[in-house]
Amino acid sequence: MKKSKRSGDYLILLGVLVGAVFGFCVGFAFDNILLYVAIGLFFGLVIGIAMANKENATIISVKEEKKPAVKKTTTKKAPAKKTTTKKTTKKTTKK
Repeated sequence: MKKSKRSGDYLILLGVLVGAVFGFCVGFAFDNILLYVAIGLFFGLVIGIAMANKENATIISVKEEKKPAVKKTTTKKAPAKKTTTKKTTKKTTKK
């Protein structure tokens, strides 16, 4: 299967790179690059893992939706027979 650009590994890498760049910029502004690059890498890694898990969950749910629906066959009970009783009247004749 061909890897897409949005697969889990690429999302984690993207999160780490964005975190490193963000950490470098903040570290340069506050004059403590080493600390903020480390913090940026950590947050980038966490965000990348969260995006990868969300992407995998989406892929799994899409695959589940594409499965053909199994049609359940149910046995229908025959309708109950209506019993009719004829009322018989006896005719009595008087003689």
